[in-house]
Amino acid sequence: MILALFTSVHTTAFATGNLEILTRRPSSRAAKTKQRGTEIQKTARLIWSPRVTSRVVGNIVALALVGEVAKRWPPLGAARATVENAVLWSAHRLEMWSVLSLLASSCCLVQLVLNVFSVGCAGFNTYLGPTRPFFLALTIHAQYALWTMNSSAGGRIGRIVATALAATLSFLPEILAGIEMMRQRRDIDDDFTLTLRLPTMGCAACVDAVSRTVRSLPAVASARVEVGSVVVTGSADAQTIIRACEKAGFPNAEVVYSAGKSNDAT
Repeated sequence: MILALFTSVHTTAFATGNLEILTRRPSSRAAKTKQRGTEIQKTARLIWSPRVTSRVVGNIVALALVGEVAKRWPPLGAARATVENAVLWSAHRLEMWSVLSLLASSCCLVQLVLNVFSVGCAGFNTYLGPTRPFFLALTIHAQYALWTMNSSAGGRIGRIVATALAATLSFLPEILAGIEMMRQRRDIDDDFTLTLRLPTMGCAACVDAVSRTVRSLPAVASARVEVGSVVVTGSADAQTIIRACEKAGFPNAEVVYSAGKSNDAT
């Protein structure tokens, strides 16, 4: 009941409206880097995004306070003991850590699997993203309990595997964002020739799928893909890129800028 209350409160507190991203032509490499970071952080809710870390810390403190109250207040003491026993019992049960970590990553892994079948964005980050700081904090608390409670449940190897799984799944969005940043650093630093608005992308997994799709086109020299936008350099025409994105499961692309002509006003 306590966890359900926290989930409801944080879902309401962190819910935000849909953000339309419009990528413009940067004037310098520094401007490109700054703009890239600002745009992806607005919707991806990465750990280094504005206010995400502070919300995670706030949730950690709140959960710790709830634990202390449960420890000192007899009516909640039994519930706290039940939770602790459940954590210890499930130390070697990877399905529990998988579910908790999936929630902590806004089901990033599920979206990656959907991308394999060209299903497109399922909207996990839209609905689960606002609660991600809470579930990250809950995962950290569960891991702390796993390693500090005296029990032989699962053994040391089981705990190590559980921790590795939880860390990998929980921070999968950050891993994918880092991979995309490394791709962009290897790209040709040249003026962009085409910018598309692609509102059907909603998370780091979507960015990864579109980035790999666009970069696979032979006429694309370099690409910068972020949540909501695709910017490319090369001789590829807009329709080729739009069709490639649609085939990957991300339709409704719209040309914003093409070969010196801006369509920002539309």
